[in-house]
Amino acid sequence: MMTTVRRWVSPAIVQVGLEHWLPRPIEAAGAGTGATRGHDVVRTTKEWIERHLGEPIDVSAMARRAELSRPRFTEVFRAIAGVPPWSYVMERRVRRARELLDRDVPASEAAAEAGFCDQSHMTRVFKRVTGTTPGEYRRDRTNVQDED
Repeated sequence: MMTTVRRWVSPAIVQVGLEHWLPRPIEAAGAGTGATRGHDVVRTTKEWIERHLGEPIDVSAMARRAELSRPRFTEVFRAIAGVPPWSYVMERRVRRARELLDRDVPASEAAAEAGFCDQSHMTRVFKRVTGTTPGEYRRDRTNVQDED
C-alpha cells in the first residue's frame, strides 16, 4: 500500500517563489525607493557610457555597476531609455562618429575614437543606424555646405 504524504506550503512561500519569475515593476529595481532608482540607474549608466564611449563597453559590466543582474538591468534600461543598453551604445557611437566626420577627421580615426573595432565595423553600424555610409554622409554634408 502506498502512502501519500502531503506537505503544507505557506502561501507566503508560494508568493516568494512566484515573484522570482514574474516581472518586477521598475520601482523595485535594486536598492532605493520609488521609480527614482530605475531613473538613477539609467542616468548614471548614460553618463558612464559617455565617458567611456571610445573604450570597449560590456553590458554585463554596466549591470554589475548598477548592482543588477544583466537581464534586469536590460529590462530597466529599455523601459526607461526606450532602447536596450547595447543599442543605446551603438547609437551614441554613431553620433560621436558623425561629430568627428563633421570636423573632417579621417574615417579610420573617427571609428577608433568613437569606439568601433575598425572602420568597416563603423561603416556597417553607421549604415544600419542612419541608412547611409560614413562616406555618403560626408559627401552629402559637403555638397550641402557647397550650395550655401
